[in-house]
Amino acid sequence: MSTAAELHAESISFQDHSENSGPFDIVGDVHGCIDELRELLGTLGYQVGDDLSITSPDKRRLIFVGDLADRGPGIPEVFRLVSTAMAQGKAFSVAGNHDVRLATALCGKTLPLTFGLADSLEQFGRQSPEFTKQMAIFIKRLPGHLIFDHARLLVAHAGLKESMHRAATIQARELAIHGEKTGVRDQWGEIRYPWAAEYKGDPLIVFGHTPVESPVILNNTINIDTGCVFGGRLTALRYPECEFVSVPAKRKYYEPTRPFLPDDPRLLVG
Repeated sequence: MSTAAELHAESISFQDHSENSGPFDIVGDVHGCIDELRELLGTLGYQVGDDLSITSPDKRRLIFVGDLADRGPGIPEVFRLVSTAMAQGKAFSVAGNHDVRLATALCGKTLPLTFGLADSLEQFGRQSPEFTKQMAIFIKRLPGHLIFDHARLLVAHAGLKESMHRAATIQARELAIHGEKTGVRDQWGEIRYPWAAEYKGDPLIVFGHTPVESPVILNNTINIDTGCVFGGRLTALRYPECEFVSVPAKRKYYEPTRPFLPDDPRLLVG
């Protein structure tokens, strides 16, 4: 599908935009929830056209924390919106583990159709081969993490320990995208390493990857994956204001592997 040269960008570890201080709107894991993304962007003051192009308010830019792919009903549309906004200089994005896995599958490798990959491949199967090829290359070129605002802000899908912030290595990329393994399992699967509980660095790290009921602020880190595709909310962090803006999921599109929401939906944070 794509040449080796086109896909060599997998080696990109991070991008340094230290000179760019924002303002930004950092968006949590979208997972194909295009309707909620459009609503959230409208709430933030962006205008979204019928062609999924965006107009930014007050020179603000979007930053996506990854996992655009899998599970939701509008996966190609989310990629079209984000890739167009990036091409126009209106957005940034890091790679998420679901995105990387999708790119691998789009490039022809057979993978288990689990964790929502079947949804992505079915939806991309209705797109043109050229668009599918473009999005595979687009994902491969996404960095593992991004640095902004004179190194005061770092965005990585699964977070990143301080010693890796300036490491242009495959290991740093893997940790930023997939997180650190623990090898410890419970009834729902492997327990993710709680790196944020040990973080003592200066850059504020904004990440997703692990769905939570509402944004979690811990040790100069903020998790903004509020599980929209699982029936939660789609959340953005306004930076440098440090304000949260979110919209509720229109429905539960996918059953979470590990419960994170209260049984009673009336208990969800508004």
